[in-house]
Amino acid sequence: MRLVLPSSALLLLTSCLMDQYNPSAIDPDDSGPLVVGDADTDADTDSDTDTDKEVTIDIASVTPSYGTTRGGTEITIVGGPFDSSATVVIGDTQAPVLAAQNSVITAVTNSMDTGTFDVKVTTDNGFGRLDSSYSVFEDGTGKVSTIGEFWWIDYKGQYWNPSPPDDTGGVWFGFIEPVDGFAFWQVYNNSENGCSSEYVYSGSDLTVMDLGTSSATLSAGAKNLDLTWIGGSTNNYETALTSASQFTAGASYTLKPMDPSNGWPQFSVDDFVYMPGGLTLTQPLIDQQYLPDFSRNQTFRWSGGGDGDRILIVLNLLSSDQNSVAESITCVVPNTGSYTMSSGVWNSYVSGRVIVVMVGAMVDDGGGIIDVTNAGLGMAGSHFVYGGGYTL
Repeated sequence: MRLVLPSSALLLLTSCLMDQYNPSAIDPDDSGPLVVGDADTDADTDSDTDTDKEVTIDIASVTPSYGTTRGGTEITIVGGPFDSSATVVIGDTQAPVLAAQNSVITAVTNSMDTGTFDVKVTTDNGFGRLDSSYSVFEDGTGKVSTIGEFWWIDYKGQYWNPSPPDDTGGVWFGFIEPVDGFAFWQVYNNSENGCSSEYVYSGSDLTVMDLGTSSATLSAGAKNLDLTWIGGSTNNYETALTSASQFTAGASYTLKPMDPSNGWPQFSVDDFVYMPGGLTLTQPLIDQQYLPDFSRNQTFRWSGGGDGDRILIVLNLLSSDQNSVAESITCVVPNTGSYTMSSGVWNSYVSGRVIVVMVGAMVDDGGGIIDVTNAGLGMAGSHFVYGGGYTL
């Protein structure tokens, strides 16, 4: 049907003796096209004999098609005909117009509630709408929307029986509802400068989301890592690495475009995770023929790994038969080149035991942003050396 505005909205233009609607009175409903001018053959009460004209504005696309509740997203509307009188409304919220040309409008969104909304353009001469063309997601500014780790282990020493394991690594990550105050180092310890015995991160404040996609791909240059979705209690994307040729130390990895089926739009993330360079552990000297001595208040010294934000230390004191772990210590410390642990951290330190030593540089924020929610990333890149010692 046609929309005919009430006669009270008419203005008499004496210069040309034509009736014309006041643009502020336009209130289009869910139908179109808009009738501009009166309709002499309809049931209005005017007595002039002008010919009505119908102007339908086309909206071909809205890019990007999503933003956050915070607003401030610059959108481009393609279609027309537009002119300098154009106004833009998303749902019931006006989006101030930055520029309007014949076929392109740029506007900026205001704060809105979550949901999917129609985009409407009104000019002095017409009206157009693109249904369900802009989605609004909860703003995650200052928060993180992922949890995960890209890790690699370089095995050191010649004391392995029967031989050193093959160097290995892997990637896992999941999307979480945006959360304040989370950094991946908390998975290893509750302090940025210290150690804990038998530390376990509960993750009780994290809610993992299922985006409805079965795979994800990380890329750095020509290298692609394909991850598979593992549902159930895990809800992660995972893959294993078996060769150092599968990753590049000192490189940022991009999350290639994903196409969720849970209502999110397609998205990709630059700088999704950064893989730091390796380090050399000079104390204790694990890269030798025999197990080095290890003390209860051991000092660690390292070189390299300078692009790591922090250093991770994981120590597993083995049982006398070496078939189980008697005590596990995890440390997060500054990347200053040395650290001496407190002897009081241990609950059951025993001399004459084999201890597994793992020390690595970690970058726990690649620097990327998930533009769907404007949230940061709780993604860590960790590059470890792995060996052993013998407790004094």
